[in-house]
Amino acid sequence: MQICVNYIFEYFNNYLDTDTANETTILHEQKNDKYRKILKGYDSEIQEWLVSMFSTQGKYMHKYLLNFIKDT
Repeated sequence: MQICVNYIFEYFNNYLDTDTANETTILHEQKNDKYRKILKGYDSEIQEWLVSMFSTQGKYMHKYLLNFIKDT
């Protein structure tokens, strides 16, 4: 059992590149903050909803909503 645990710790400590994951997370948060700045004229609840949609979908949903409203 100890050999397995040591192997797992060695794998996580030596072979996994956590810097790339941290850079991706930081970049993702920077994009979310930039999108929040774009949405500064909206209500805070709407901003958070749009940012969460952007975070999961990667699309600027406010543009789609504005186009939908203009079309109707």
